[in-house]
Amino acid sequence: MFLAMMCCQILRNQEVAINDLLCDAITQKKCVSLHYNGHHRIVEVHAVGYGARTVNILLRCYQIFGGSESNEPEGWKLMHVNKI
Repeated sequence: MFLAMMCCQILRNQEVAINDLLCDAITQKKCVSLHYNGHHRIVEVHAVGYGARTVNILLRCYQIFGGSESNEPEGWKLMHVNKI
């Protein structure tokens, strides 16, 4: 189960590009701990890519723990990578 996997911490000021870290989380099947819209979250990363109508890199993930503006601590989320 994903919850039992090691979580990796993504820090905004790291030299490694965040999209590379997210892609590594997919291939290594690791959870990611991050801050988004003022909330700490732990997510399972499922896809990273460009939106159909935008040049922003998007993250499709399943949040397993943490806060949310929608007050839903668990569930599918679509996040703008530049806001992480």
